[in-house]
Amino acid sequence: MARQVADDEPLNLSGSEAPIVIVPVQSWSKLTSRGLKFALELSTDVRGLHILTQDSTITELTGVWEDLVGGPARAAGFPVPQLVLQKSTYRQFFAPFVDYVVELRDRHPERDIVVIVPDLVVGHWYHAFLHNNRGAVLRGLLRLRGGPRVVVVSTPFYVD
Repeated sequence: MARQVADDEPLNLSGSEAPIVIVPVQSWSKLTSRGLKFALELSTDVRGLHILTQDSTITELTGVWEDLVGGPARAAGFPVPQLVLQKSTYRQFFAPFVDYVVELRDRHPERDIVVIVPDLVVGHWYHAFLHNNRGAVLRGLLRLRGGPRVVVVSTPFYVD
């Protein structure tokens, strides 16, 4: 293991391009806002990815994306993150999300793909059982299928 990770070469920055950054967007929330804000600090190519399921409320978000994201991004001098809609059969979230990331990785072999996973951090360990662990599952699947060019970053959001 030590031989595989050892490196005595200087940092090589040739051919480096900014990554494509993806933020899962389930609905507009403080977690989504924090994830997008952090994503814009990393790259100019930011995409909010929403998986359209049967019980999706994306129609409300699509109409207000400009007010909630576009206007504030432009006012701060950032490019507007793209809202990407992916259809899903039934209520599947993980497979369409990971498939999109893998497809994007394959279309852009020269760039890293960074997925920002907003995480809800609760005040007491036993409160964690009340919230789904979608972020942990997504991180695991992306690490299994994404390969070395897919980077997963958690952005914690603390609640009392």
